[in-house]
Amino acid sequence: MHFLMFRFKRAHLSSIRAAWKFCAEVKLTPARFDLLRAASQDPQGTHQNVISKVLGLSRVAVSKMVRRLIELGLVTRERSVRDRRTFVVMLTEEGLRRMRLAYARINAEQPFQALYERAFGYRSEITESAVRNLDAAVRQVAWFIGDWSSEWFYRNKNAEAA
Repeated sequence: MHFLMFRFKRAHLSSIRAAWKFCAEVKLTPARFDLLRAASQDPQGTHQNVISKVLGLSRVAVSKMVRRLIELGLVTRERSVRDRRTFVVMLTEEGLRRMRLAYARINAEQPFQALYERAFGYRSEITESAVRNLDAAVRQVAWFIGDWSSEWFYRNKNAEAA
């Protein structure tokens, strides 16, 4: 494995570890939070195969995750009216409440912003520039290795404030 890919992998795993605290406080895992976020983009529901593409997971893995979230009362799933072969996933009130709580905690404490400021030297203008440049570089690498889910994220990142 190329050293940069190894570092991406390690950074990803470390990011998930950091996110556990905020997700656990609202009884979610980072993976469940991601699925709720992906499913929340359309109030009418999001097709399960779209969630699979957004998360970069197999259809089987997403199906298992959705079934567990149904058991927990966080999402519902029904057959698509347009394509009976697919399912549409919608957040329940409880799923939306937990997702909003997690966002509120993250936005109130800004833990990841503080982490980046420590990493880049505590000066907000340097941190903002470094984060922008790093984001652009990672986005470009993701695009060229075939991860287009980040494009979905960029189109929808303003929805996080909802």
